[in-house]
Amino acid sequence: MIFDYNVAMIDYRFSRGTTLDAFAVRKKAFMDEQGFSYDEEPFDKTAWCLVIYWNNAPIATASFYPEDPETFHLRRVSVLAEFRHHKIGSYLLRFAEAKIKELGGRKVICLVQEDKVSFYQRNGYLVAHDDEVVYEENVPHLWMEKVIVKPRYPYASKN
Repeated sequence: MIFDYNVAMIDYRFSRGTTLDAFAVRKKAFMDEQGFSYDEEPFDKTAWCLVIYWNNAPIATASFYPEDPETFHLRRVSVLAEFRHHKIGSYLLRFAEAKIKELGGRKVICLVQEDKVSFYQRNGYLVAHDDEVVYEENVPHLWMEKVIVKPRYPYASKN
């Protein structure tokens, strides 16, 4: 599929709670494509949900929620296969990070499939625990993080 930004009508929407459109994207990306089992998570009812649309069809999604007042956990980042390699995933991260900043977040953490680590690194994320591999449905994942708001006084005493 050739993706032309000049022809496409791209839109994005935030909501509280995971939408049916987000579940549809996640189902295709995680269950149909990768063979993961049931995709609903405990955070789905209360997390912020972002969906990117192309010509009114959902093509990408992510969810996030606060771990603490300054740290947000980014989950279930997914882009439909035919829209990958067109920077949609990078836009998805930027939109989510902008909303997290608006909500007072300073740092984003996420558990990333090992084969997706380079994508997150290109978007400014760092591996958080080099030796900690977490398996979800027999797929290795690594913890990654990104500071999206630098401390105001980086040399201030913690006392």
